[in-house]
Amino acid sequence: MELKLLFFILISIHLGCNSQTKEIEKAQNTNSTEFFCDTTDFDIFNFFDKSKIDRYCNEIERFKRLDEMNPPSDSAVLFVGSSTIRQWRDIENNFAPMPVINRGFGGSTFPELIFYAEDIIFSYNPKIIVIYEGDNDQYFLSPYEIKLCACYLTMKILQILPNTDIYLISVKPSPARKEKIKSSIITNDYLRQISENSEKIHYIDTWSAMI
Repeated sequence: MELKLLFFILISIHLGCNSQTKEIEKAQNTNSTEFFCDTTDFDIFNFFDKSKIDRYCNEIERFKRLDEMNPPSDSAVLFVGSSTIRQWRDIENNFAPMPVINRGFGGSTFPELIFYAEDIIFSYNPKIIVIYEGDNDQYFLSPYEIKLCACYLTMKILQILPNTDIYLISVKPSPARKEKIKSSIITNDYLRQISENSEKIHYIDTWSAMI
């Protein structure tokens, strides 16, 4: 089964879930707090080289030109993240008739997504945001640092787009990255924990399904 088809099945199941289920899970989680981590002094340049963070600026400029020529509809499903999203070429057909915006770029990371959030997240008014990051981050960030970035981004989204639901896709298992298995498992656990702290944040566990 192609990875994109697996994502389609799992995401579709999650998007169709009754919101009451999330409320029950949240009530059962006695350790849940309003915010999973403190990002008061967050600075993306503590996590990513300032001189390299604009390495995908050409792709972002292309998105801005596309938006000028054909403004995306409100209440769409916005997909953002790294090449796993960028290379999902027929995503619009997969989710039809739901309007979809694909803003995956390069081999991006959480810090880069945060850096470009004004252009490819907050310039829209999406009903749902689906995020796939954390894969490439592992080559220069610890799972805990990835968690801090994911926390900051999700909290920022909830502040600016309080009516938007956020779906965090787990890091996928990759035969080419066997040395990152332990890191991926820890990262995914952090992403899952983040989702437990807000009824607007959801976790899609592709790792278990693919294993």
